[in-house]
Amino acid sequence: EQDQRLAGRIEEDGRACVVVVNKWDAIEKDSHTMPAMEKELRAKLYFLDWAPMLFTSALSGQRVQAIFPLALLAVEQHRRRVTTSVVNEVLTEALSWRSPPTSRGGRQGRLYYGTQVAVRPPSFTLFVNEPRLFGDTYRRYVERQIREGLGFEGSPLKLFWRGKQQRDAEKDLARQQARGRNVVVQRLHRMAGAGGADVNQRPAHRLQDRPHPFDRGGVAADHDRQSSVLGAHVAA
Repeated sequence: EQDQRLAGRIEEDGRACVVVVNKWDAIEKDSHTMPAMEKELRAKLYFLDWAPMLFTSALSGQRVQAIFPLALLAVEQHRRRVTTSVVNEVLTEALSWRSPPTSRGGRQGRLYYGTQVAVRPPSFTLFVNEPRLFGDTYRRYVERQIREGLGFEGSPLKLFWRGKQQRDAEKDLARQQARGRNVVVQRLHRMAGAGGADVNQRPAHRLQDRPHPFDRGGVAADHDRQSSVLGAHVAA
């Protein structure tokens, strides 16, 4: 019960976390014990389903050396920032797999674009036509897709759903993209001066670098202006 309260506090405060289970040497186990134990613990600490779990023994030293590297990784992910174009790559893929919900009156949710607005914890604002059209199930789906695409292991995420008119969303996205290109140019200048590579912006996800689908040179730029910024290919 105390661990559950602590887990809830960690999630509520937006802290990075690694769950370390000690005294693993005292458990009689076989090849099925660890997965079963992890499943049981995660059911109790469901607030921390995003936190890596490590089974250790302070007595024997088993996996103790892995604690600090894992903790440092969680801190790094907690402070990590990704560009708007990368965020929208992931959102575009999420929409292609599962369309936003439709209300009983036939009005469909439209996800225009998303951008990271803060770190510690990583926080994202998603601009949509009407936030009330996006229920908890779809919101959890989008968060899972962001995690699968971008990582952030060991860190909670915060998603803010904001209503916005499509025309305003398109203007804001264009400004975000222009700002992102300026940042890239500045980073390249710094890299050239330092003679090294800047890896802070490399996304830890499976998507390859490619032009953002809603740049003017992208395929999706040919969609009708009345279609949503990200949902055009879904709603068409």
